[in-house]
Amino acid sequence: MTDDENDILDTDWITKFENIDKSYNIFYLDDVHSIKVKCVYINRENEIEKMKQENIVLGKPNYLSREEVMGIIKHNIHGRYGLLSILKYNINLDPANVKSFVTSRQYEETFLTTIKNIDAITWDMTISMFQDLNEVIFFFYEKSGSHTKNATRKIWLQKQLKAKKTIRVQPQL
Repeated sequence: MTDDENDILDTDWITKFENIDKSYNIFYLDDVHSIKVKCVYINRENEIEKMKQENIVLGKPNYLSREEVMGIIKHNIHGRYGLLSILKYNINLDPANVKSFVTSRQYEETFLTTIKNIDAITWDMTISMFQDLNEVIFFFYEKSGSHTKNATRKIWLQKQLKAKKTIRVQPQL
C-alpha cells in the first residue's frame, strides 16, 4: 500500500450507522411543539352534548402559558356553560419502556393529570412517535337555570348610633 491509501479514512461505517439510526428516530424523546385541544360540553343530565377539537402550535416548546389557557377558555365558553375541569394528557414514556407500555395496556392511568388551577401547563418530552397524543381537555358543564345570572349583593355597613344617656341630678334637700 502506498502512503496515500493509508491516509484515507474509511467512513462507510458512519454512513451505515446514520442510516440505521434514522429508523429509530421515532423512538427518541423530543420536545412537544403542538397539542390537541378538546372541549367537551356536558348538559344538566350529565350527557355529552357536543365536542370540539383543534390542534394548536405551542409558542414555546412543552409550555402553554396562562394567557393561552385563558384565551382557550374564553374562546370556547358559552353563556349557559361554565368551566368544570381541565385534564392534561402527556405521554412521557421513556423509550426503554415502550415494549412494557404496549403490553400492559394501562394508558390513561399513567399519563392523565388533573389541572387544579388555571395556570400555565407544561408537558414533558415525548417520544416522537407519540407526539400527536398529547392534549389538553376542557370540560364545560351546563349551568342550572337559576344560576345563569350572576348577582352581587351590596351590603351596607352603617355605624349604629348609641343613644346618649341622660343623667338626671336630683337636688338634695
